[in-house]
Amino acid sequence: MLSEIRGAVTEIQKEATNAVKTPCYSHKLNNSISHSSKVPPIRDAVSVMKEVIAFFKSHPKRRTVLMNTLGCALKSLCETRWVERHEGVLQFSMDLAKIVETLEKISEWHDPSTAGKAASLVTTLTNQQFIVSVLCLSDVLSVTQSLSKILQKTVLDLNDSAIQVNNTISILASRRENIDTSFNSVWQRAKDIAEQLGVELNVPRIPRGGGRQIYRANHQTNSAEEYYRVAIYVPLLDYVLTDLRQRFSTETLDTFHLTVLIPENIIKNSPEEDVKSIQFLLERFGRLLDLDRGVASQLLKDEMLLWRVKWKQHKEREQELPATAVDILAGCNKDAFPIVYNFICILATLPVTNASAERSFSSLRRLKTYLRATMKETRLLGLALMHIHRHIPIDVEEVITKFAKSNRKLEFNI
Repeated sequence: MLSEIRGAVTEIQKEATNAVKTPCYSHKLNNSISHSSKVPPIRDAVSVMKEVIAFFKSHPKRRTVLMNTLGCALKSLCETRWVERHEGVLQFSMDLAKIVETLEKISEWHDPSTAGKAASLVTTLTNQQFIVSVLCLSDVLSVTQSLSKILQKTVLDLNDSAIQVNNTISILASRRENIDTSFNSVWQRAKDIAEQLGVELNVPRIPRGGGRQIYRANHQTNSAEEYYRVAIYVPLLDYVLTDLRQRFSTETLDTFHLTVLIPENIIKNSPEEDVKSIQFLLERFGRLLDLDRGVASQLLKDEMLLWRVKWKQHKEREQELPATAVDILAGCNKDAFPIVYNFICILATLPVTNASAERSFSSLRRLKTYLRATMKETRLLGLALMHIHRHIPIDVEEVITKFAKSNRKLEFNI
């Protein structure tokens, strides 16, 4: 995909020379969260959760027992629906005691295979390391869940999404800076759940004689809280936070300096800062303008001065400044600010995620089933459009009239 010689991006840019590569924010977020698996206890905890969810889903009787105890089914840790992964971990951490209770009931069944598997899962779920790991992971995902949901919206621009990403990173960074306070709340929740399960949270056994335990961390600490904070919570935050900062760098979130035209930003910037922004914008998008480079530079400089005055007056009247590119575009006079208008159009049309395109793939998979394998392209396209754009109202009478007037072998009488 990203090869500089034969990658898909390179091939597209050969034909569309002005095309801009904007990586999917949803994929970036998912890849950063996946770095939590670099912490062995977190990786093991996720594997156990998947095993428990599969255990209940594989048999209707087990699922019924869980529904009676829990009141709902367990959400899967889906590999593609990333919001479900957040919700699945959060639900598992909240209902851990009830899940264990359900497994204890199943372990008393007369079916040796099912009962033995349930008893084994109970032992795993009541392990102190598993309890702390699940709660640490849910603490991080509770912050990233809102961003994951926002990135699935159909109406979203790069500026708004960049603000949400920065907010998420700042919250995680704050938790890392105040690590003692942040982990204390997680630890209190772990103690409450451990008490419900009859589990005591202790420091894992360290080999005698100065030996090393090769299957877990060997931190020398004074308390169990300190041990799990150093062994699980700190590495988890570090891995996720470092990868988020790397993938969502300042250059990426700056969206090619187009955000300098956002009213809130243009008011704060000085004319000296505008000069650097103008040079960068014209280098990147100047060939889209049917103007000489020198003329375009002078015109854009004057437009940005007028653009700053416009929004300063807007703010002095105590009116709310537009934040999204679409709202800014609605307040931009194309005749007064022709170059600024073109740049804001680019900002409004640059995609944030691939979510919309992938939804069409999911819709097609639901429509093109093995019972509809012989469907022709025209009918499939029509069904897909009706399904994807089902929010658009359809006049039934107009459809019937058009159908009746079409050339058909049989007459259609209304």
